[in-house]
Amino acid sequence: MAENNHNHNHDTEERKVLIVDAHSAVRQGLRHQIDGVDGLGVGATAGTIREALEVGAECTFDLAIVDEHLPDGAGLDLCRRLTEAGQVRECVLHAGTGIDPTDAIAAGVSAVVLKQLSGSDLVDTMQRLAGSQPRNGMSSTTT
Repeated sequence: MAENNHNHNHDTEERKVLIVDAHSAVRQGLRHQIDGVDGLGVGATAGTIREALEVGAECTFDLAIVDEHLPDGAGLDLCRRLTEAGQVRECVLHAGTGIDPTDAIAAGVSAVVLKQLSGSDLVDTMQRLAGSQPRNGMSSTTT
């Protein structure tokens, strides 16, 4: 089920994040990590592509963390749809394995963070992207 968070402090330059993962425990863990970082705030969470597209139709996000495998399709496809529609400025693919960089770039992915890395690696990537301007290309956190 998609969750929206309308309790943002509009006095700060907070970057709105969309979390998309099939597992509610992962979504909650990511929300906890991101909400503890200055400048980032979770705007919504979703467990499926359908839910993410519905939330994306209601508002736009600065960043999205998208799981590689979702119950109703591939995370790469969701990144492509969200970025092409202008619903997300930067998309981070949270992957369990290496992703073909050509496929990721074509899908509008800004960065790939492997799941076996620590949560701080994901947060560091989100912070870098939140401060960046839209760009062509992709970064990868794989070591």
